[in-house]
Amino acid sequence: MLKTARQRPRGMIFDYESRGRCLAVFNKQPYRVRVDGKEWTAAALYAQGEWSIPLPSGRHTVVVVANEPAVFAVEAASLLFSSFIVYFGALSCGSMLVLYSLIRLRRAARALRRRFLPPVPETSS
Repeated sequence: MLKTARQRPRGMIFDYESRGRCLAVFNKQPYRVRVDGKEWTAAALYAQGEWSIPLPSGRHTVVVVANEPAVFAVEAASLLFSSFIVYFGALSCGSMLVLYSLIRLRRAARALRRRFLPPVPETSS
């Protein structure tokens, strides 16, 4: 039974109690697992898109690090750059829409002026 769970920047910490062996299931492959402060060497198992780790019976505290530092840096940079691309695209589309609208309004105003205002006579010098 899960007692507590807390999020960390690259993983999580949780306390559990179990009468028998149990499995902890994750959506990413764990990079490092510590049970009660000691490195846990049981292999992570992959099935149907999820990773699981067998854990010992009893009451224990588990620290899971989901990514190695390089992967964490790449994912953070990916998020930053993809956000930048989305914002740049939205700004570009908005600018194009404004320019298109201004051109259409200018043409419409010119057509209305020609239709309703008398032509201005040219002065000869």
